[in-house]
Order: sequence, then structure tokens, then C-alpha cells
Amino acid sequence: MNSFAFVSLASAIISLVLAALVYASNSKSKVNRFFSITCILMAYTAFAEYSLRQSRNTAAALVWAKIDVLWPLIMVVILHFALAYTEQWKILSKKRALILIYVPAMCFTIIVITTNYLTSEIKQAWWGWANESQFNATTLITNIWFISMVVLIGFIMWRYYIKQKDHAKKHLAKYIAIGYTIPSLVGMLTGLLSPLLSIQMPDMTVSAWTVGGLFIWYGMWKYRLFTVEPSMAAENILDTMSDLLFLTDLDGKITTVNRAAMDTIGYRQEELVGNELRAYFPQADITMNTIRKMHSPEFKEAKDYQATLQSKTGKIIPVSISPSLLQHEHGKRIGYLFIARDITTRQQMEDSIRKLNLAMEQASDGIVIISTIDRKISYVNDAFSDMLGYTPQELIGTQLRHYINRFLTNKIETLSGILSVPGNSTHTAEIEHVRKDGYLFPSLASFAHIKNEYTPSGS
Repeated sequence: MNSFAFVSLASAIISLVLAALVYASNSKSKVNRFFSITCILMAYTAFAEYSLRQSRNTAAALVWAKIDVLWPLIMVVILHFALAYTEQWKILSKKRALILIYVPAMCFTIIVITTNYLTSEIKQAWWGWANESQFNATTLITNIWFISMVVLIGFIMWRYYIKQKDHAKKHLAKYIAIGYTIPSLVGMLTGLLSPLLSIQMPDMTVSAWTVGGLFIWYGMWKYRLFTVEPSMAAENILDTMSDLLFLTDLDGKITTVNRAAMDTIGYRQEELVGNELRAYFPQADITMNTIRKMHSPEFKEAKDYQATLQSKTGKIIPVSISPSLLQHEHGKRIGYLFIARDITTRQQMEDSIRKLNLAMEQASDGIVIISTIDRKISYVNDAFSDMLGYTPQELIGTQLRHYINRFLTNKIETLSGILSVPGNSTHTAEIEHVRKDGYLFPSLASFAHIKNEYTPSGS
């Protein structure tokens, strides 16, 4: 085995190990997943390169050159990784953008498999068998696309590094940008420029990418691995919350949502992040007025308020919103937190209670509720208060026995007696009441226990 073939084999093994390490550190992170996919594709390419360099003859070398077809896909996966890492979710949520990213790479891959435009000649070099591409229109277009992708990805990563304010994130961004830039330069030098200049030099792109991957992994290990446990715990807490959570920046644009929010309104995180929160509230002025108030230096805490949330299907959901201000440890304002609670069930219960109260108020029969603890009146309707000649305010808080002259039923002679009768059935008794003016009148009264989930609470 020549030394360059060994380097390719080592690159394949290291890339697989990196893929496993990064994925295991936080399998829920899209950034980690795309980096792991990149490492797996690199491992595949490195093994194909190893087999090409170790081939016994031209025919075997040509087969391995054809197998080494995934390099266009590697570039677009790296671009996808860069967009995910720099939180460009709005771009990734658009199907048109994904088509523009992946379709050219698929076309170049098909060209490699079905034609000899990019694998025109296999030669024996001092570092092993190698693929030498001829200069034609296809290779020119391919090289232009490759260079454009390299520049675009580099621009995205370095721009994110320059704009990053958080100390730890900025250092991590530097590791990732450097870990990408150096292999890209090595690849352009050994894979593109040296053939054009007729310089006999092995293509070290894959090996350089392996070193760059190690550099990126070190940055992720140094600035993320020690905090992955708390962050994963925080993610689990957010995902298990029944309340809807929205984090926004100072302009009211969504930066983070939890699982409950996505499930309730029917959008994916990529569709929500980057959009204004008010876009999902028909009463947008309420949300924006709250944000404007929180911009005020005098703002400390906002009160809860009710609003309506609109789902992807157009369903209107009543919610109770609790807004709060997010501040940096030095007091600098960095965004807002909105916790919304679906109050559909609560509103339905409140509506049922209102209807029940209305029915009780409008009933022609007198209705009175007394506590089983102190036997005091806690509620009367208008019919009962009119019957006794008192106002409801005069009756509430007093003893019902004060308005009973006597029981006309022989079996039960006291109020305590009828209230102590066990069971869930209704008990009826004839009672002689005393009006406020002293007038006595008979009535037929029905008594029943009002029960909560466990014990009687009133009659």
C-alpha cells in the first residue's frame, strides 16, 4: 500500500468516527445531523479514492473512478449544513431554494455516472492511479459551479462569524469557518489548479476535508459539548410543555418555537422562524402593542391578555398570552418570550357556566345553595329572594333556617335532619317559610347534594 492510499483509507475511517461522535453528541440538532451526513459522504469518497489509488489495472481503476460520484452532493450537503448552522431557516423552508441547491448537483452526478466527460482518462501516477479530466464545456461548467459553491459557502460562514455577538458562538463560528476554508483552498489548488497548470500533484481535497472536519469537531467539542446536557434538558422541557412557546427578537420575529406551538398551529419550525409573530394572530395589534410597551425603558412586566391564534388550516384558537422580556446578563435586551395557553376548553366551560347561571337566574322556581359546612346561603336566584321579600345580598351569608318556620313533613322536622340524609337522590319536604314582613306561606322544597369530584360541597 502506497502512502497516499493509506492517507485516503485513514481519512475514510476518521470521517466515519467523526460522523458518529457529532451525531451522538446531539442527535436532535439539524446542524449535527448534516455535519454527520457530510462526514459519511466524505468517508465514502475517501474509500473510493483509496480503492482507485490501489487498483491493480486500468479497468479496475476506471470502475472506482465511476464509483467516486458523490462529490457534487458533498458540496450541497455542506451548503445545507452552512445554512442550518447560520440559522437560515427561512431559506431552507422554501422548496424552490432546495431545488436550486440540489438539482444541479444531481445533474453533475448523473453526468459522472453515464458519461466520460468528467472521467475521461485514468493514468498511473507516482501516488497511484488517478482520474484526469479533459478540458471541455462540461468540465468548465462543473468547475465554475464548484468554485461558486465554495465561495458561497465561505461567504455564508464568514459573514455569520463577523456578525456574531455571543462570545462562545463567535469562537465556534471561527473554528467552523477555518475548518471549511482551508480544505476548500487545498481542494482548489490540488484538484483544479494543478491539472490546469500541468503540475503533477495528488488531489488532497478529501484528506484536507478530514483535517478540516477534525478542526470543526474540536470547536464543537470545546464550545458546545460541555453545554449539550443542559441544552438537551432545556429542549426536552420545551418539547414536553403543554403551553405554546414563542421566542422573538427585538423586532418581533420568531427565533424559536416549541413542539406544542408547532402541533397546535400546524407549521414546521422552518416555516415559523424568521416570520413576525403577529402574522399568526388575527388581532395583530394586541401583540405589537405589547412589544412596543416592552420597548419602553420603564417596562418591567406585562400582564397576561387574551388573543386569538390562527392555525395553518385557518382555525381560530383562543389563547391566553403571557409576555415577558428577555435580557442579557448585563441587562441588555435581547428579545421577548411569549407563552400562550390554549383556553378553548376553559372558554367552553365558562360558556356552560354562564348558560347555567342564566338558566338559574331566569328559573321561575326559587333556587338556593347552602354550604354543608356552616349551612350558610352562598347563592339565591331572583325567584327565591322575591319569594321571601329580601334582596339576594341580604340573604347570602345568612342561615337558611332563619327563614323556615317549621317543616310540614312528619318524617323530617329540622333542616339538619334533611341535610343529613345520605345518598345522591333528591329529597322533598313541605316547608312553611317566613317572609321578611312576617307573612307565613307553605312551599314544596326539593333538596339535593351538590358534589365535587370527591365530596359534597353544598345543597
